Amino acid sequence: MRLPEQFEPDRDFAIRLGFGAAETELELEKFRDYWTAKSGRDAAKLDWLATWRNWMRNAARPRSSHRPQAPPRESAFARHQRECRQAIERELNGNRDNDDLINTQPTFDLEPGDYRAH
Repeated sequence: MRLPEQFEPDRDFAIRLGFGAAETELELEKFRDYWTAKSGRDAAKLDWLATWRNWMRNAARPRSSHRPQAPPRESAFARHQRECRQAIERELNGNRDNDDLINTQPTFDLEPGDYRAH
């Protein structure tokens, strides 16, 4: 059957998952809107309480598993590219990052050529 108009979820289940009262009510509104608007045979369920529990488990998943990700490790080639890019930027900016190098000649000259990694 489709979601009954008077469906009442197991709010204690949501609290055990770590949801507060306001968060639970917001999820209930989303749950009702979703299943009321859903069409076709997928909109009919045998056990709406089980559907609610699965909805809340899925809603809790990002909250419990949200950990800051470590930045990706820089490969040796990527480090080499970054260092070359920084050297070129320093050269183009007049070596502003290095006070002792401001009045020196360029340390390298970029002539046309093949700059692929060797």
